[in-house]
Amino acid sequence: MQAEIATLHKNQTWELVDPPKGMNIVGCNSSILIQQLIHKLQSVFAMRDLGKLSYFLGIEVTYDADSMHLSQGKYVLDLLHQTSMFDSKTAPTPGIVGKSLSKFDGDVMEDFTMYKSVVGALQYLSVKRILRYLRGTIHDGLLLQPSENFTIQAYTNADWGAQPDDRRSSSGYLVYLGNNLVTWLASK
Repeated sequence: MQAEIATLHKNQTWELVDPPKGMNIVGCNSSILIQQLIHKLQSVFAMRDLGKLSYFLGIEVTYDADSMHLSQGKYVLDLLHQTSMFDSKTAPTPGIVGKSLSKFDGDVMEDFTMYKSVVGALQYLSVKRILRYLRGTIHDGLLLQPSENFTIQAYTNADWGAQPDDRRSSSGYLVYLGNNLVTWLASK
């Protein structure tokens, strides 16, 4: 353990920063190494064991027999209460499916203030739709389970040049390690 800490100091691969409001999280697959690290840190810093991780950076962590579920349910509930949309109907998707909008659709508005008003109303409707979608997905999250399967599987999809205005593409991917989703991306 001393050799590892000395190497970290020597290589300057870490920096000690102030902890976030009294919390420190330590993770490792060796309980002996974790205990050694905790004792070492306790000799230098005032620390307390907060027990099993349950909430961190807006992500709830719940445990089942042999799995861990990560979700942002509390964050979504707080957002719905803050916007008085907790009792709203749910929406099946965050956006309207199958509708492509173009900057060339419709007539040009002569009154700029009317345009700004319409844009504001559309933003409000978009946010409201997303909140209704989130209302129906409060309990969704990531399920992480131990696995003997270390196969990496990746899935990807692209819609080449589908945007009618700028002909930009949208694409995305998912990468699994065994049955666990480990990374994903969606971009335009």
